[in-house]
Amino acid sequence: MHVEMRMLRALVMVEAQGSIGGAAQALAFSPAAVSAHLRALEKECGTRLVERTGSGTRLTAAGRRAVPIARLILVAAQELQRLEASVQSGPAGPRPQGRRPRGDVPGAARPDVDGSGRSAASTKKRGTSQEQS
Repeated sequence: MHVEMRMLRALVMVEAQGSIGGAAQALAFSPAAVSAHLRALEKECGTRLVERTGSGTRLTAAGRRAVPIARLILVAAQELQRLEASVQSGPAGPRPQGRRPRGDVPGAARPDVDGSGRSAASTKKRGTSQEQS
């Protein structure tokens, strides 16, 4: 399963805002982008998470169960980012920052990741320990 933080943010913001348009505005994305993130998350989960109706959008039972899990993951990612920041500001001074994707949800942040999905810090640490071997 490959789930990206922006997919989880889209789901959480749809629940918080009550609509795809509201979530898009809160995330500074287009409604089409939020819908695409939701479809991608639904594909990864193998189930519908939102129902699109003529009068708007509402979460399915699976979507309502997924929102608290998504929030936990987003908070955990924020804590990992704080840990990384505290390590970077240690005695050795700050290290270069990795790529940070767009679309933050208030109260939750993402860790830096490289293209492989591993955190930049773990990749650097692994490379350093291999060089010392």
